[in-house]
Parts: sequence; C-alpha cells; structure tokens
Amino acid sequence: MALRDRYGRTQAMVLSMVGLGIFVDTVSMGMITPGIPDLLQSKLRIGDYANGLLYGCFGVILGAVTAGLVSDRYKSRTVPMVAGLLGLIGTITLFATANKFWELVVARISQGVASGVTWTIGLSIVADVVPEEQLGAAMGTTSIGLTLGKYNAALFSSSRNLDN
Repeated sequence: MALRDRYGRTQAMVLSMVGLGIFVDTVSMGMITPGIPDLLQSKLRIGDYANGLLYGCFGVILGAVTAGLVSDRYKSRTVPMVAGLLGLIGTITLFATANKFWELVVARISQGVASGVTWTIGLSIVADVVPEEQLGAAMGTTSIGLTLGKYNAALFSSSRNLDN
C-alpha cells in the first residue's frame, strides 16, 4: 500500500507534482532570462547596465526565506505551493506584456519570489511525506524536473537562435 500523508497524498503524487513545479520554474526561467538582453536593447533601447539590474532583481526579496517562514505557519503547504505556481504563470505574462523597464523589474522580482516559493515549499512537502531514510532518493527524483526543465529551455534557446 502506498504511504499517504495526513492529507491523503501519496509519495508518487507528491514527487510528481513537486517535480512538475520545479520543471515549470526551470523552463520559465530558462526561456525568459536569455532573452532579457535582446528585449532591453531592441524593444526598450536600454543598455547593459539595466540588464545587470534586472538580473540582480531576482533575489532582492529573498523569496525562499520568506516562503519558508510562511510555509511553517500554514496548516497545509499546498496553498502556498499553488500560489507560487500561479505566480510563475503571472511572471511569464508580465514579461510577455512589459513595455517599460519598471514593468520588467516588477516581473523579475515576482519571478524570484515565485521561484523561491515553488522550490522551498515543494521540497518541504516532499520532506513532510517521505520517510527520512528515503528522502535522498525522493529529492533526486524531484530533481528530474530541474533536468528536464533545463533541457527544454536549452532547446527553446537554440531554436530561437536558429530563427535569427
């Protein structure tokens, strides 16, 4: 019988969902981040200094630390995890519709917070459900999402470069 946590979730379901969250985060970051310099120069006519500022905005609010504090106070970690995933969707939309530099700054800060939430809460959920002696294998399993996300982002970037 599959081990279930107090909410009825199985280990396989938790590992799949957290892996999917990590995948979405990695793909979104891998698709957005390489295009920032081109976006700044071609659409907004802003140089390298602004590019550096945008890269630095990612960790400004320390999303992982904040997510850890919030997650420990919630009865269920599911609500903050879903909020983090919705935040990732929102940041993709913000990047796609941004026409001003400050909009990109808001999108990048939001991306950092959403990423911190997704990773911190997701791995906390795994630690809640999986017995300690199986935790290493479980964390490795969820990391499949990271590997697949990087692979898909690299495919996207290489196909984008071929189009130019």
